[in-house]
Amino acid sequence: MAIMKTYRITMILVALTWTAAAMTTPIDSLYRRICSTPRADIGEVNRLLMLLDADGITDSLIQHDRHAPREGMMAATHLYMADYFYDRQADMTATIQAARRAEQAARRAQDTLRIEEALAYQAVAASRMGQIDVALKATKEELRLDSLSGQRPNLARAYNTLAGLSLQAGRTDDARLYVRKAIEIERTLEDTSHLGVRYGLAAEIYAKTGELDRALDYALQAYAIDRKAGDRTKTARRLSQMADIYAQKGDHRQAERFYLRSIDSLRAADERKSLAINLKQLGQFYARQQRWKESRQALTECEQICRATGNYYTLQQTCRLMADVLAGENPTQAIAYLQEALQLTDSLHSQRAEDLAVELRKSQAEALAEITEIDKVLEIHVPDEFIIDRITNRIVCPKCGASYNAVSKRPKVEGICDRCGSKLEARADDNRETLIERLNVYHKMTEPLKDYYADQGKLVVIDGSESVDDVTVKVLETLRG
Repeated sequence: MAIMKTYRITMILVALTWTAAAMTTPIDSLYRRICSTPRADIGEVNRLLMLLDADGITDSLIQHDRHAPREGMMAATHLYMADYFYDRQADMTATIQAARRAEQAARRAQDTLRIEEALAYQAVAASRMGQIDVALKATKEELRLDSLSGQRPNLARAYNTLAGLSLQAGRTDDARLYVRKAIEIERTLEDTSHLGVRYGLAAEIYAKTGELDRALDYALQAYAIDRKAGDRTKTARRLSQMADIYAQKGDHRQAERFYLRSIDSLRAADERKSLAINLKQLGQFYARQQRWKESRQALTECEQICRATGNYYTLQQTCRLMADVLAGENPTQAIAYLQEALQLTDSLHSQRAEDLAVELRKSQAEALAEITEIDKVLEIHVPDEFIIDRITNRIVCPKCGASYNAVSKRPKVEGICDRCGSKLEARADDNRETLIERLNVYHKMTEPLKDYYADQGKLVVIDGSESVDDVTVKVLETLRG
């Protein structure tokens, strides 16, 4: 009670940092340790950069010395990690967390370029998670900074991103306005290599609004630029885009011709992810015309690629299409495909639910800050292996509830409760697999709160593997200090 009188509110965040080797990579573990330390150790930062270099994230082996500007060093490190989470692990939540840390460090270092890069990572990751408003907010801030700095290439990119996000949000008027601005700026630049991207997005936007002739014109311009540049992957995407537009126009012969040309180009470029998407589109195109045999062939190849590459999102869509195609010919197989599609949908929604839970917890923390001032947040840090060892050796009395440990707190008589003489037993869920899963859930859904408070300079880490008395003393010293 005395502590609560001294401090308006004190939050104790018991954080069990997950370091199980089977569930994380060395990069993850080292980065988590760096983030949990109030002042990052340069040696550990350099070791992390070496691991990232070996994984192909950094362009070269970068090392810092003790004279390196700390905030700039950390901003760059967090950006490398955002790239790692986005590109290597496809973990959008972790990407946003790393990018937000990078933004905070870059703002402290007054490094505008790194702030913009951090905002770009936040926008693209939030977009992938379906958080369009979050992505729009980050991109508009990036646009504001670009306007102040006068970086026209960056301005064109930001306008292009806003156009794509507005299209996702169904705001087609905004999308047209933004893409026209992006094209207008891009045409004035010496380097017009990105103009094909701008034209391609314009084609997508105008196709969405039903202005098909204009959409086709933009798609043809994008195709010409990408073909001249010799980019087979982008050329294939433009061919597929034109096929979609021809299908919308009702010109099925031209649509089929362009789909097949696109697929041939992607096969030659060995772009399997894009190839799977195009095969799915071709299968859907054939199904609309009731050309069931051709549809099955295209969808079967798509399914094989998706299973081989782990592309479960496209696989889920393909399974639904296969169920429709097979419904008349083979109902049993159609049902099997439909069941798999539903299972995949549940799995994808489960991941989305975890992402939403993380955001909800942050929202709760923000709401709490509006109600009362928070002075400190304590993390009582206990390594996972320490926790697992302690709990897997726990034995309890089913009658009186007394708790013992087979290693550190043994009963006087082996297997017998000191209090009531009942036979001791281990709890069914005190096993390694269950504990790792619990820690997994914790790190996904609760640990991000640490980052929220660390960014505000309010997080204090205390070693919880020491004795209860020692930990208590450190907690009290921290609160009183």
